[in-house]
Amino acid sequence: MTRQDYDDSDDAAIQDYELLCRTLSFADLGDRLVRLMFDTGPRLDTLRAVFERASATPEELRAAGIAAGRMLGDLDDAIRETGVSMLAITSTAPVEELVRKRRGAYRLGS
Repeated sequence: MTRQDYDDSDDAAIQDYELLCRTLSFADLGDRLVRLMFDTGPRLDTLRAVFERASATPEELRAAGIAAGRMLGDLDDAIRETGVSMLAITSTAPVEELVRKRRGAYRLGS
């Protein structure tokens, strides 16, 4: 279904649909970020083995350092993009919805 499937007089259904879209977007962004972080762990373990090996050559150490820098850069980019995307999603949400969710989060965390 799309928003056009709803009659303009059905504001509650439109709000529910928009909330569902925002929720799905949040879930997708979070999933992508978590997958990237999980994928980075084994790659860092491989690089750590190079750094810990006494027989590693300067070229191997340099290549491992470059690879580690790229992975951290990729993580930094993904975190920044996720944050910007989440801000864009929440900026379209009604203020009442954000306040209600925030209060609920505090109750759940107490």
